[in-house]
Amino acid sequence: MVAELLYFSLALAVLATAGLVVLPARWRRGREGDEAATVAVLIAACLGTAALTGDAAGAVAFLVVASLACALVHQLARDWELLGCAMFAGVAGSAAAYLTYVGWMTYASQLPLIGVVASTLLLALELSALLLTASYAHELVDVLARRRWHALGAHELPAKPPRVCIQVPTYNEPVELVVATLDAIAAIDYPNFMVQLVDNNTADPALWRPVEEHCRKLGRRFHFIHLENWPGYKSGALNEATRRLPKNVEIVAVVDADYIVEPTFLAETVAQFTEPDVAFVQTPQHYREWADDSYLSHCFYAYKYFFDVTMPSRNQRNAIIFGGTMGLVRRSVLDAVGGWDEWCITEDAEASLRILAQGYRGVFINKPYGHGLMPLSFDGLKKQRFRWAFGGIQILKKHWRLMLTGRLPDGTKSKLTRAQRYHYFAGSVQWFNELLTVAFTTLLVVSSVVILLGRHLPMRQLTGAVLVIPLVFLFMGLFRLVWALRVRSGASLRQAVGAVGVLFSLSWVVAEACVTALVRRRGVFLRTPKARSSSSLIRSVTSTRTESLLAAGTVALGGAILGTHLSAVTITLGVLLVLQGLIYVNSPVNALRAEGIRVTALRRTFRQSPQTTGQRPVTGARRARNFAIATALALIASGFIAAVATAPAGGSLLSPGSLLPQVGGIVGTVPRTSPSPSASASAAASAAASANASARAGATPTPRAGPTVGTSPVAVPSVTVSATATATGPTPRSTNAASPSPRTTHTPSPAGTSHPTPAPSHP
Repeated sequence: MVAELLYFSLALAVLATAGLVVLPARWRRGREGDEAATVAVLIAACLGTAALTGDAAGAVAFLVVASLACALVHQLARDWELLGCAMFAGVAGSAAAYLTYVGWMTYASQLPLIGVVASTLLLALELSALLLTASYAHELVDVLARRRWHALGAHELPAKPPRVCIQVPTYNEPVELVVATLDAIAAIDYPNFMVQLVDNNTADPALWRPVEEHCRKLGRRFHFIHLENWPGYKSGALNEATRRLPKNVEIVAVVDADYIVEPTFLAETVAQFTEPDVAFVQTPQHYREWADDSYLSHCFYAYKYFFDVTMPSRNQRNAIIFGGTMGLVRRSVLDAVGGWDEWCITEDAEASLRILAQGYRGVFINKPYGHGLMPLSFDGLKKQRFRWAFGGIQILKKHWRLMLTGRLPDGTKSKLTRAQRYHYFAGSVQWFNELLTVAFTTLLVVSSVVILLGRHLPMRQLTGAVLVIPLVFLFMGLFRLVWALRVRSGASLRQAVGAVGVLFSLSWVVAEACVTALVRRRGVFLRTPKARSSSSLIRSVTSTRTESLLAAGTVALGGAILGTHLSAVTITLGVLLVLQGLIYVNSPVNALRAEGIRVTALRRTFRQSPQTTGQRPVTGARRARNFAIATALALIASGFIAAVATAPAGGSLLSPGSLLPQVGGIVGTVPRTSPSPSASASAAASAAASANASARAGATPTPRAGPTVGTSPVAVPSVTVSATATATGPTPRSTNAASPSPRTTHTPSPAGTSHPTPAPSHP
């Protein structure tokens, strides 16, 4: 049965995750220890499912299926620990079982047409959320349960090292900041390099003239380029600088204007280019000036997730991105693919996809060779994340055919492997994670208001233990994220939890960037108006007004729902609303924490940099942003009006199981999904009446059967809900198969009516 398979798979995922966390890595990675731990986890999941369902034979069957699934995953990912394979099989199996179950309930509940349409839309959202869940789980298992890593090739510089040009793009940067970066570059220990300082559209001569003079003082290898009214953003400026390079420059490195570079940067990275198929090398974007402030330390570990988890995973399949700063690219390859595309505001990541499509290789060296500065205001952090998300959707819009089919725009077959296409596609669509969060928040709010108005939505309903399953997905995802940050980045528990809070605080702005990128082709940048009040609290709330309103509204609605009457449904819906509020409240909280950063001399200087203010030499961003917000609000309003207009008065509650919010961010949280309600009230009442009539007549009632999987029918989940609590498990099978005794319970609705809920039956 699908419901029992769902319980088994979830138990397997939870127990395998616990085993990976608790058991020592050295013991697990021995073959005997790994096999013993995996067998123990499988048996424990079997016993737990048997105890919950009362079906020992079914639990043993699931044990066999799960064992085969683990073996299949291990066959496909031989470098993973077997226990990691069990964890991924559990996540994938529970997601598949859940989707099968809610899909059956969507189309077997005899809903009206509008209910079928609404439930189908909900099913699509759940499918999207669970696919993202699987992609995040794959990434985490790939690095946390990996037994063998593909070693980085050991190379030495040739007797005549290739000539390198370090390009330092700037725009309106403080003079002291750029001078410090140039002085660090001048100390690099490499025999054959030059430097281009590329000043892009800085209008004030007081900012770029002193930098030009400092380049002159540093010697002949430093070249200053000032571009006025230059199109194409940063990529346009870099393309022009590359065109001006001497022909003997073979490698181009990019360093941001706030980075202090290590002397060994070039000597240890350029050696990788001795292999002719290596087109680019990327090192982590690391940061300084964060350890003395808790807010900055949480931001630091939020940044580290990508370079400590995502990039190592992608590096195993030659699917890394070129991240721009602290990266190097072979000039001939860059020229061959047409340089940096000036339409994309994340030109570095876009170019790396085109380079890999030509059959070249990228190398990730997980060692920081430079330390930059993070945005010192929450506004600056939001603007940076807006730009990254906008660029990611731009890449998806232009190259989705290449990612899905492997074909270039001219129709020829690229040299991308399936693994490379998967990583680039998953990395792009994961930005929609936060848009799903907003979608599920909207569904929760609409259903709550409808319920408070004494109405209900004609959508599929679910009761019983399955209500809590999406919460298990949620907490498992959060646990894996915190665990990954602790293991891979060395964060303390407090720092890891704080990093998750930073990711949550960016949920709305990433969703906003996704909508904006879908309706606009050209790159724009978020411009958040500054609050003029002298109060830090008011500034933090005003600068995050949308997130603050979402937090206050969802928490208030949650309290109102819990104040109607207590039942399994209202408790679940109320708790989910409060949890949604806790996601969005991270924005004003972190904005307030950013107000308290201690101002050092370096931070005072960096506050003037566009890298912390979010300023860019573009126009029209506010108009695009307002259009995106207006579009989103119009969709929400129209959906709400349609829901209220078509919802009948009274009746049963819309189960929030089908409205569970998805939670997460661009760097690794698992989306939340939701269970969905069982049959409609009318169908339930009809079934109960039929069962009671059959019982009075002495006939044997015919159990309701669900969809057939193979040759076995799938029953409606065997759970019941009382007026005050949710059953902790399904009702065991009757020992008298010839004459089961149907039971009926009643769950009152907010309107004061009640409807019978027939006891579940098994085939």
